This record gives sequence, C-alpha cells and structure tokens, in this order.
Amino acid sequence: MTDQEKDAQKRRKAYWLESARRDLETAKSVYELKRFDWSLFICHLALEKILKALIVQAGETPLPIHNLNRLAEMAVTNYSNVSKKASNRPADS
Repeated sequence: MTDQEKDAQKRRKAYWLESARRDLETAKSVYELKRFDWSLFICHLALEKILKALIVQAGETPLPIHNLNRLAEMAVTNYSNVSKKASNRPADS
C-alpha cells in the first residue's frame, strides 16, 4: 500500500469514527430526554459506523448495509486476515 493509499485509508477510518462519536453524543442527549427508543436507534448507527471503521482499517470497503451481525462478521474476518498476513511477515532487523 502506498503512502497516499494509507492516508486515504486513515481519512476514511477517521470519518467513520468521528461520525460514530457524534452519534453517541446525540444518543446520550436523546436518552436524557427519556426517548429511549431513539437513543437505542442512534446507538445502533454508531456501532454500525465503528464496525465500518474496523473494516476500513483492515483495508476493505464496507458494504452499504445496516446489518450489525453481517458487519461484525466482515470486521472479524478482515481483522483475522490482516493478523495472519502480519504474523507471516519476517521480523524487521
């Protein structure tokens, strides 16, 4: 991966994480208003975005889906693949 590709990957990951952070702030505000159903919905969105950030970190493009189970599977699979590649690399001298 080139430096330019790494920078783009970092920006995409930061986008998802910043968006998730804002969603969690909103969820807290809505929760304090005792709108628990909306708070839960917004937490779902935040978790979705965190999982998409993990997928991006593994070098993949997240699918435009909202299924947390599927996104979690993709994040774990991609993380496992990245870990295997890293463990097969020769150690730096």
